[in-house]
Amino acid sequence: DKFFREVARVLSPNGTVLLVEHFRDLPNLAVFGPGFLHFFPGREWRRLCAGAGLQLAAERRIKPFVTALLLRRKP
Repeated sequence: DKFFREVARVLSPNGTVLLVEHFRDLPNLAVFGPGFLHFFPGREWRRLCAGAGLQLAAERRIKPFVTALLLRRKP
């Protein structure tokens, strides 16, 4: 929470942040086994971003096991 609040605070009004991360999902379970529990679920990343005042501008899986979230500060 603190990290995303700080990102939102220092982000310029038209600025964007790109978050690239593994999600706790079936593809990562298949590859990492129980180690996939180390990752946050996608809904948790989205909740943290929204709670800090960051808006999800785009979401795309860029590799079979990695997702990118493009975030903007809410006006």
